[in-house]
Amino acid sequence: MMKKWICFVLMTAILATFCACGTQSAPEEETPAVGMPNPWRDCTLDEALEHVAVPFRAPEGSESESWRLMESSEGDLAELRFTWDGLDFTARAKKTEAPEDISGMYYSWNEEVSFTLQNEAEGTLYRLAGEAQTIELCLWYDRQAGASCSLSVSAADLDGFDLIAAVEAMTWEQLPPDTRPVPSAQTLVDEYFRVVGAYHMGTAGSSLAKAKAACDVVGFAAGQKLSGAHIPSLRQNLLQAWESLSEDERTYFDENFLDLVLYIQTCTTDWEQNRGIFEDAGVAEEMEKLLNDPDAMESWNVLQSNTVTLGNSEG
Repeated sequence: MMKKWICFVLMTAILATFCACGTQSAPEEETPAVGMPNPWRDCTLDEALEHVAVPFRAPEGSESESWRLMESSEGDLAELRFTWDGLDFTARAKKTEAPEDISGMYYSWNEEVSFTLQNEAEGTLYRLAGEAQTIELCLWYDRQAGASCSLSVSAADLDGFDLIAAVEAMTWEQLPPDTRPVPSAQTLVDEYFRVVGAYHMGTAGSSLAKAKAACDVVGFAAGQKLSGAHIPSLRQNLLQAWESLSEDERTYFDENFLDLVLYIQTCTTDWEQNRGIFEDAGVAEEMEKLLNDPDAMESWNVLQSNTVTLGNSEG
């Protein structure tokens, strides 16, 4: 009889342990341990923008707007809370190199739907329907801001509610010049410095490689929207990138850079004369489109002129 009682007690303890493991607690960042300081602090929109290139604002007609900030060595996180159409929302933004889930909501979602916003940002809608409440979350990546974003809402009944439409209703504003993101030093190394130094003049195929490099660097500058870059940040990252290159990589860059700048300038003044080599390289259509895009050419001018003034090439 005593053995049966001991077995019963042990089974009860094991079941209790499994139940505890299966219970989902609130995200750690939302419920700091007793005695630990709250990592969040209240802030203004201007303060949030000093830390994160927040690409959204609360939708028109919203109420009870409040901003707060979590500062971290892994990247600062800005959060906007507001009430709209009788529902409470939480929006977040964090500067990241690639899309990240910054919501702090780690559930086993019932539904998952991909979407594309009007500004071409791509994301995913998640939905969890329970007996007491329904939770919805939108995650998306804003490439212009270089920021991962989220918007979440929960209520007893969300039937007929469209959270993606709520994201679209948020006010999208042009980022001020001092908050426009710039490519990281590593991105500049991989997609700019090494691209320029990747070919060797006078060797077989160097003319084709030069045309391809010209198209790649102008396209890189355009894709980074450097026409509106924060110049001090860009110069700092350029210098950091340059210092991380090996001696050989610096030499290869120096050998090609000014010649490539003049080559691109020649293409802008006499494209028809140069079209043939770009056709042979398979990038004529792409290069012509870039040459006819004022913002793309201004972005390239910003990149090459700030490279020159850093003294990163001879002459």
